[in-house]
Amino acid sequence: MSDTSAQDLKRGFWWLGGASVVMRAIGLVASGVVLEKFTGVDMGVATVVWTAMVIVETLSGLGVGSHIMQARELEEKRVLSLFWFATGMGVVLALVTVAVSPLLAWVYDQPELVPLLAAASLKLVFVGVALVPLHLALRTLRFHVQSISETTAAFFEAGTTIGLALLGYGAWALVWSGTVRGAVLCATVLMIAPVRVRFAFAWRDIGESVRFGAGLAVASLVDFTSKNVERLIVPAILGLGVLGVYRAASDFAMVPVSAVLAVVIRAGFPVLARAAHRSGDLVSAYYRNAQYTLYLVGPILVFFFFAADPILRVLGEGRWATGLPWMRVLCAAALLRAVSEGFAQLYVAAGRPDMVLRDNLLRLLAVVVLMGGGLLAFGDRLGAMVIAIAWVVAQLVGLFWQWSFARAVSSIRLADYARTLMRPGAAIAFAATSMALLRWMGAFEWTVLSSAVARVAVEVAAMAAATLALYLGFVSVVLGHRLRDLIPKGASA
Repeated sequence: MSDTSAQDLKRGFWWLGGASVVMRAIGLVASGVVLEKFTGVDMGVATVVWTAMVIVETLSGLGVGSHIMQARELEEKRVLSLFWFATGMGVVLALVTVAVSPLLAWVYDQPELVPLLAAASLKLVFVGVALVPLHLALRTLRFHVQSISETTAAFFEAGTTIGLALLGYGAWALVWSGTVRGAVLCATVLMIAPVRVRFAFAWRDIGESVRFGAGLAVASLVDFTSKNVERLIVPAILGLGVLGVYRAASDFAMVPVSAVLAVVIRAGFPVLARAAHRSGDLVSAYYRNAQYTLYLVGPILVFFFFAADPILRVLGEGRWATGLPWMRVLCAAALLRAVSEGFAQLYVAAGRPDMVLRDNLLRLLAVVVLMGGGLLAFGDRLGAMVIAIAWVVAQLVGLFWQWSFARAVSSIRLADYARTLMRPGAAIAFAATSMALLRWMGAFEWTVLSSAVARVAVEVAAMAAATLALYLGFVSVVLGHRLRDLIPKGASA
């Protein structure tokens, strides 16, 4: 991998990774308020709305953002046509969401879903407006545009969530906060990465971008559906209350990893695309991308695996604690997802976006079969644990065909790939084993404090410090990495 690609990748991870850490910290505060104030049904209803919106949002711009980063040249008239196309798609998707909301309300027997989805659909318009300016910035590796925009939006989203949750608005708190996030993100992107807008549109200017991106958009639709399909299945079979508890468990295991993977995709793909065009070092760039992914995911997963226990015991008077066993199994699924997620970037950078759709269709089929069959056979006895186990099995099975596809589009080698993942894998194993031993020894128990909330706060803080110290200590002392090796030259630029 060239020095330039390595530095570009590091700079992207530091800009977007730093923003992700800040946003996750903000989100944790909001999540704490939500878990304290929401009932399981409130969380379940909000989760159905969130899931529907995430799935629809994957069609924003029909994937033209990927082509903006991939195309060798982009003249002004094409940029303008793409801007108006993405904006129009946002409006169309919002209208479609409103149109189908009565159907979802009927399926889940929740009339409140109609106005909730109507309010949530406004976010799609803002996303459409911001899509082209944001991807133009990423094309030129101006990662600070996305980090600043998303961090600002996260502050406003968290403030809206906390305020409305404290006022007792239930599911509406999460719905309006999502819409506010979209509006603030759009406004911030347009302020710091403005596009000179005038109305100019021609279908011929967007044809190539739409043809390239449409397949990716459909692949993303299938991908997000496969990753969130359980949130549509669980309420139909086990009820909205169970979905609410499952959402709380999933938020501790899968959401932090998803946040890191979003950083990896946004920072890594432009670098992979440049590597493929410039020097043919696509595979070595992919190895570095995969290694950074595990280095970032490792301490987060180890921390939440252990910290979720005291947090779930104290919030909401313990009503979310039943999801703790599910969360721990989901941590294993999240680690496997971190390993497998980068293959899609490799396919696209290699000029084979069709492989992404094949991969996602196979995964969706595996997930639906495993979850549906598991719930029918064992749902009465195991409940949502079936979903967690199905995720682990689906991720393991998926690695077989993903590796086959990767070999078909690149010169990737199993031995080299295994060596790449071995070092962060060893750090994760060491930190997890050490934390388990410390917990068994009672190192995190603070019985001298009379307040339950104070005990949990100190316990969680101690776990965070211990996880970070153990992980970084192993990475630096045993693996020989220095923190400054991960900092890109010119990172402040």
